Amino acid sequence: MIGDGYKLYYNGIVSNRNGIGIILSQDLTSSVVEVNMISYRLMKIKLCIGQSMLHILSVYAPQTDCKEEEKDGFRVILDGAEMEILKDDLVIIGCDLNAHVGQSRDSYKRHHGGFGYGERNDEGEH
Repeated sequence: MIGDGYKLYYNGIVSNRNGIGIILSQDLTSSVVEVNMISYRLMKIKLCIGQSMLHILSVYAPQTDCKEEEKDGFRVILDGAEMEILKDDLVIIGCDLNAHVGQSRDSYKRHHGGFGYGERNDEGEH
């Protein structure tokens, strides 16, 4: 508990670097049915909200200067976590993907609102 009725779920190597977290109000902590600390870059909390299941993912992707093996491994873990979620469940993903999707929509018109900045980098392609 971090005060004022809020609870911090945290996972990381060091408290000020390479960690992820999710903060829930006291009202929501009673709805938590599962907490999955997948890695220091990915965690998932599952809540039962009324008749619905809500999955909250906190994600912190490897930075652009990290090795490709680390980035690829992260993407595999993220894909696996997403695949476990049932089609009718609700999902909130809070993330820093360390990517630049750029301003151009190119072939991503269905998924890209055109509000990016600058040029797309390799991580943005992924």
